[in-house]
Formats: sequence, structure tokens, C-alpha cells
Amino acid sequence: MKPTANDIQQLYIAYFNRPADPDGLRYWTGIDATQDSIAAAFATAHEFNARYANMSNRDMVKALYHNLFGRAGETGGVDYWSSVLDNGSLKRDNVALAMVHGAQGEDAVALANKVSFAQDLTAKIPVIQPYVTDSGIAAITGMWLDQVTDTASLQIARTALTEYVAHPGAVTTMISGQAQGVGYLRDATVFVDSNGNGLLDRGEQSTKTDANGHFLLASSQSSDFPLPQASWQQHVLVTGGYDLATERAHNGTLSLTVDLQHTGSTPANTLVRANASAMTTLRDAMVRTGVAADAVDAALSTAFGVKVNAAADSMNAALDAEPAARAAALQGYAYNAEIDGIAEVVARTLQMLSARMPDHGSGYVAPKLSLDVAMRAAYEGMASVLVQLKGSAPLDSGATLLQVLTTAATLPHLADGTVLDGTAAKSLAALSTATLDAFKQMMGAAIPQARADISNTSDPWTVFAHAAQARAALDDLADTLPRAMAENKAASLLPQWTDAAVKERITAKDVGDLDPYSHNDTAATAKANGAPPAMSKLAVEQAYVAILNRPAEPDALQKWMAKGDAAALATELRALPEWHGKGSDAEAVNALYLNLFGRSAEVAGLTYWTSVLHDKKIDLATLTQYLVNSASGSDAIAARDKIAGALEFTSALSAPDLADAYHANPTAGNVWMTGIVDDATLKNALDLLPDFLLGGGPVVITGVQQPLPL
Repeated sequence: MKPTANDIQQLYIAYFNRPADPDGLRYWTGIDATQDSIAAAFATAHEFNARYANMSNRDMVKALYHNLFGRAGETGGVDYWSSVLDNGSLKRDNVALAMVHGAQGEDAVALANKVSFAQDLTAKIPVIQPYVTDSGIAAITGMWLDQVTDTASLQIARTALTEYVAHPGAVTTMISGQAQGVGYLRDATVFVDSNGNGLLDRGEQSTKTDANGHFLLASSQSSDFPLPQASWQQHVLVTGGYDLATERAHNGTLSLTVDLQHTGSTPANTLVRANASAMTTLRDAMVRTGVAADAVDAALSTAFGVKVNAAADSMNAALDAEPAARAAALQGYAYNAEIDGIAEVVARTLQMLSARMPDHGSGYVAPKLSLDVAMRAAYEGMASVLVQLKGSAPLDSGATLLQVLTTAATLPHLADGTVLDGTAAKSLAALSTATLDAFKQMMGAAIPQARADISNTSDPWTVFAHAAQARAALDDLADTLPRAMAENKAASLLPQWTDAAVKERITAKDVGDLDPYSHNDTAATAKANGAPPAMSKLAVEQAYVAILNRPAEPDALQKWMAKGDAAALATELRALPEWHGKGSDAEAVNALYLNLFGRSAEVAGLTYWTSVLHDKKIDLATLTQYLVNSASGSDAIAARDKIAGALEFTSALSAPDLADAYHANPTAGNVWMTGIVDDATLKNALDLLPDFLLGGGPVVITGVQQPLPL
């Protein structure tokens, strides 16, 4: 019996981590042989021995987990497969097949997707072959396979492959990496900013990150020969997305500069690994001040005690690296979370100051700065200060961070040419010394405490948990300090930011889903923080959005996170007059569709889910979860963005007066969420949120004039 193409691709993926070459696939599918006998033949190949001859059985098993499933093997699985090799139950030439046939769940999906994409790659090798060496093809296609696990990453890889082979004679580089705020960023937009204006323009290559923050981006320099230069740079920007660690929408823009090159007169199609993070964004901002890249890298290394590359790759490196490299990787991860949080506090303060009218008492107008522009200004302010410090110290004191705020506020324009009108600078100059001192004290309070917690452990998951908790404390500052600064009342917040209060604040935080690969976040939270909350912020906000079409009140969020009873939460929300699905099961289903997706239920969905509810096969809480998890296309985007917006809205209500106002008039949440259906409308609503909460006049949300209820 002749083996199938899928049988052969499984073996190439398992043992060589690459697709079959066309000749090899044609040969092995043309002979009468079993998959076992072909595996035995593979084990005699030079390529097999070069990879595995010097590996222990345990290391080989770890490599097979990576090749087949795109993940690190769990301890129990690695122990088991290593033991069957050690005791001779299986041999090296057939252990991979046993792992293939035993794959279940996400592993089975990942392997099937890798096999499918391997077939695509094998078919395209003849197109690429004239431009790349045989060893280069093996390396490139193998690296491409590394990117594929779930359905989303398969689609991203296929789209990128189409772009890659469309111009086989061009200098086309695939940039592969992950986007990281605190945790990985899913659904973020990644693009090559060819003209340097900070915006995604027509013709610029772009993609989206997948559920694990991965991206694969095609970057072409030119299709004309001779090639204009031997090396060049591509500036990659990452905007938006949802942070898996903080469970918040990610604000602002991350940047990454990728150095590319080719040799001779023939273009070298390559795949480059490069992650985008707060540290790479800070590096780019420092380079834009005119300092040479090498000098910037040296300054950052001195200031933070970690190289930029180690910081950018920190989460993966901390899990995979040897102990000697792990400490730097963990430190880099912590600094990434810290820098990202500092940028948001400074940016939101700039935005609020730009909304203040110094000549008219404490009145406000719409902010002159969008949050995205304010975030870029914050990074450029940090960069300027670090250049002045010449790398002698990190951003670790309140005085330094006030200098960052002042520098960012007084920038006449950004590096991309965006002009700043100086409104924030005028407002900042009008603040009292007490307010400025309070800013220094509060900003200086959270960071040292967070670092102390992180430096006391070498366990990666505990560090991830502490870093996420520390960032959550900075998020609290971002929610409360900017408004207090603009109103010249920051000193009133000082009692909440003593060392003891900060410690309590940090350890009370739910760290969310730290890493989608491992699902170890529960254990990490327990190590860092005691028992994790019974219900996540995301789950509570999801219920509020689905049933009431609005964000949760802050105290209600904390109550249900602690209580952890989704069915009881749904019952309580259904009893409120805001629930519009009281009449019948059909009305209940339609209300969920309207609230989650912004549309009425289609006939088939309405009929099916009504019958399920009527027969009491599931309750409303479970139905809500089913609808969110099974949503696709525009429905999935709408639900995701509504829930992300609700999380941001509730976080912004941390000031007691705002929380009280929302309690008195919860329909304000319905008004603000009106029209959020995609990334663009979510961004618009978030940009308008500060002015909405200030109550200074009507705000246009998704094209509709809305009153300000708070």
C-alpha cells in the first residue's frame, strides 16, 4: 500500500521540521511501503543524524513536541515519551509516529494545519528555488512551519506565502514575530510603515496578530534589478489589539526596526524573526533623536541591564533559555511591562491636560490629543530623557518620570511630523508644585515595589504574574492620576499610594491569561498572589455586555470576580429592568444577539437557541459563553470589541465620584457603547472616553450626537 502525501509530510515535519521537497514527496508516495518502514529509513538519513545524534532522548522528545505541535512539551508528556525511549518500548525511528497518532485536541489541530501548510510550501518550492539555495529553502520553509498552529495562524501564513511567491525575483523578506505589551497582543494590526507617517496607508503590507500574538508579514523592497542597495531597514508598527495578560485593549503603537540585507546581484528571500515590544519601541524613539543605533543599544543595556533583543524575546526566552540567559530574559520581560505602563500613564495625562482650558478655570474641551498620538509623544519623551541620561539610569524615579512628562508635553512635533499645539504644555505649566510633587511620589511608588517582587524569584511564571500585577497598578494610575493632574488635585490621591498601599494593590490584582500556550496562569497567580479570583474580569464584563449591553460597575466587577458564580450573575442581571429579553426565550436569544453582535438573530440561530433554552439544556450564562466562543467574522469582532471597551470603561471609573455617578445613571454605559462594532469604532469610543466622563458637552460616537449623562 502506497503512503499518502499527508503520511510523508507528517514524517518530514516530525523529524526534520520542514515540508517535503517535491522530489522526496514524489519518491516516497510512489513506492509500496508503510509509514513505519519509511520512518525507519528517515532515521538513517544524514539530516536525521545531524539533528539528533548528540541529543538525549529527553531533548529529542522536546524537539518533536516543538516540530509536531508548535509548543513546549508538558512535563508529564515529556517524562512519558522519554521513558518509553529509555526502556526500549519505542525506538527513535518510531516514537514520532506514536506521538502523531496519540495527538488530541489542540495538538491534533496544530498538526493537521502544519501538514496542510506543508503541502502548500512543497507546491511553491519550484517557484522559490531559482532564488534561494537548497539549504536556504529548508531553513525558510521550516521557519514558516513554526508559525502555524491554529486556524488563524494557518490563514496568516497562507496569505503571507501568496505575497512571498508573487514576486520571486524581488527582495522579499518575511518578518515573523510576536507583539507583546504586557502579555501577547491578539488581533493587533501589524504593518510596514513605508512612508514613515505612522499610519497604515494603501499599498503598505499589513497583517493581524493571531490569538497568541504571532504575526507573519511580507516585506518587499523592490522588484527592479539591479538592486538599489545591499542593506536596508523596514519600520514595522503594531497598533491596537487586546492584551492577554492585562485583559485590556492595548493603546498606542509599538514599533520595530528590522535590518535586512542581501548579497550579490541575486535577491535573498529570507525569513527574519523580530518581536515588537515596549523596549523595541523605546529603542526606535531614541534612534529618532539622532543617536546612532549602536550607541542607543549600549545605553539601554546600561540603563536596564539587559540587551534589547533579550527584552524583546523575553517571554519565550524565559521559558526556553538555559539558566544563564533566563535572568536577563525575565528582567527584560519585567521592564517591557513597566515601560508600557509608564507610557500609558504619561499619555493619558497628556491627553487630559490637552482637554483642560487653563484660561477658563477648570473647564474642559474635547482632548486636543488622540490617545495614539499621546502614546507616541510619551515614548518620544522617554527616549529624550534616556538620551540625556546617557544610559546611566533606567526610568526608576518619580523625578525622572516627571521629566518625561514635561519633555513629552513640550515637544513641538513628533518624529513623523505630527504637530503638537502646546495645549498640554500650557496646562502643565499652570499646575501647582504640590500637584507635580504628588505625580513624582505616586509614579515613584509603584515601580520599586514591583521590581522588588520580581527580583525575589527566578521562576518565570511568578515573574510573569508579578509583572502583570505591577502593570495593573500602573493601569490604576492611568485611570485616576491624569484627571487629578488636570484638576490640580493629585495630592488628594497620595494616601492611596503609600508603600503599603501599593503592595496591597499589586497583590490584589488578577493577572489574567499570561500565556496562551501553557495555561499555567492559574498556578502563577497562586504563587504570586494566593488563590486566584473565582471569575475573571473578562467573564464578568462579558455577562454585563451580553445581558445589559453596558459595562459593569467597579464594585460589581469585584463582587462577581470574588463570588465566581456565572449562573447567579446572569440571574441577577436578568432581574434588572435593563434586560430586554424578559418576554420569552426567543426574545432572550434575540436580546443576546443584539447586545453582543449589534444585530438581530438570524432565523436558524434564533430557532435553534430558543429550543435549547426552552428545553432547559443550558442556562443563559452558558448560552452567552457559547455565542461568544462560536462567533466568527464580524460577529466575533463586534463581541470582542464591545467586551474590550467595557473593560476600559469600568477601569476608568476608579475615581469614587465617577463610580457613584455611574451607579446613579448606568444607562451612560449604554450610550457610550452605542455603535461599537469593530476596531475603528472601538478606537473612536476609547479616544472620546475621557471627555465623555468629564461631562463637558455632547460627544460624537460613531457619527451620532450623544448627550453626556455623567
